[in-house]
Amino acid sequence: MKCKSVVVIVFFLLQLVPCAAESGDDLTTLWNRVGELFQAGKYREAIPFAERIIVVTESSFGRESPETAEALNILGKVYIETGELKKAEPAFTRALQMFEKARGSEHPDVATVLNNLGALSDKTGDYKKSEAFYERAIAIREKTLGPDDPLTVNALSNLGALYTSQGKFAKAEPLLLRTLAIREKVKGAEDADPINSVSNLATLYNQMGEYAKAEPLYERALQVREKLLGPEHPDTIPVLNNLAILKIASRATDEALELSKRVERAGEKQFSDILSFTSEKQRLEFQKTVQPYTLFAMLGRAPELADALLRYKGIVLDSLLEDRLVAEASNDPGQREMIDHARSVKQRLWQLELEIPKDLSPEAQQHRVRQCDALAQQADLLEATLACHVAKFGAARRGLGVSARDVQKALSSGQALVECVRYSHYLGKEKWEPRYGAVVIAASEIRWVPLGEASTIEGSIRLYQKSVRGKTDETTLTRVLHELATQVWAPIAEALPPEVRSVIIAPDAELNSISFATLLFAHR
Repeated sequence: MKCKSVVVIVFFLLQLVPCAAESGDDLTTLWNRVGELFQAGKYREAIPFAERIIVVTESSFGRESPETAEALNILGKVYIETGELKKAEPAFTRALQMFEKARGSEHPDVATVLNNLGALSDKTGDYKKSEAFYERAIAIREKTLGPDDPLTVNALSNLGALYTSQGKFAKAEPLLLRTLAIREKVKGAEDADPINSVSNLATLYNQMGEYAKAEPLYERALQVREKLLGPEHPDTIPVLNNLAILKIASRATDEALELSKRVERAGEKQFSDILSFTSEKQRLEFQKTVQPYTLFAMLGRAPELADALLRYKGIVLDSLLEDRLVAEASNDPGQREMIDHARSVKQRLWQLELEIPKDLSPEAQQHRVRQCDALAQQADLLEATLACHVAKFGAARRGLGVSARDVQKALSSGQALVECVRYSHYLGKEKWEPRYGAVVIAASEIRWVPLGEASTIEGSIRLYQKSVRGKTDETTLTRVLHELATQVWAPIAEALPPEVRSVIIAPDAELNSISFATLLFAHR
């Protein structure tokens, strides 16, 4: 038994994140790899390389060296791009302290970290702190590099975008126009930097409701980004998405639909890539950042929305099961042993998290936390390694290939599948409203059913939950059941084909906490 454990662990270490193992500890190779992946928009793939650079620089130059500070700054940027904002802040904070100590508080490297801290604070919604970071970065760069230096202009552009997100349009517009003019003069009209300014300016006009000004800017930004980066790059997708929303707001339905399909195709490719080298936790975190239903729901396009719902709902679980099935079917005994090892690690982690500790001392609790963290990291790495093995076969995730037509073929004439969805609906001028809707998939047809504002439905759900726990009277329970039946079930029932007698319901968000059978009874 002891010998077998050693074999499994050695195999695990050798196979762990194979893409990261290829580069070894050569700093130049590691830096080049991070740069290549960053340029390609493969930010999550860059994480193990960036983290390895920290280890190597600390060993080679020291924990407080400028080289380590530079590596921490890059790692923080990778974390921002992957949405791991809690990890980014300590990396930037440490880098800032090290640069200030080694090079002084007004060095351009200090300004670089301040600029990144501004971007991080912007993403977390701390606009006041973000503005202070940007202003300090601008002051340092203007003093040391000059007002028209690309790095100074970059910080000015970020500040302009921040003003836009705050609705301070009078402050944002002159800054964005200035940065665009400087960048076009220095780098030309089709370089990535001026196109960033073009995109920021388009967003400003879009939020102001000046769609006639925003549209040509978005189209220009999209054309250049597709040319420079490709149609599926993470920096191209937001421009596609913003232009699609603008077309919807302008009631250019046909153009909006075509753009929405391109967004969905690009997003599907991106998600497929993410599923090919990440752990369950990382896949779920990425899934929170995508909204594959919004555009089709806003357009009321039932067939396309049905495909998106069927592909994305439950895709993380599907992909994990697929990884295990492929590994178990493999002729490689190492992969099957890795599956067993991953299962045992997760079981141990669950036991630690659920069991009531006997020793409640601070030391014991800290030890317990360290144990859980170590097991969680080990489980994450094992899952990521298994995903890499599946990706080697070159096949796309099967779950992302399913279509509503496939489901229709599997349904009898008397059956229907109802896929509920909570989505964001655009009201114009950067105002959004959460709503619910449902896609009814029957053998004969597919229909989209708007259900209304999420706040109204969820208010009824909260009262329903309170009532079923006996915290209201019977009259209130009866009333709220009728309200929910009217809000949720009645529109769905009306959309069902007359021949349907059996309904399969897939709820979403707060709709998971109500009994549809009870709603059916209340509706009669």
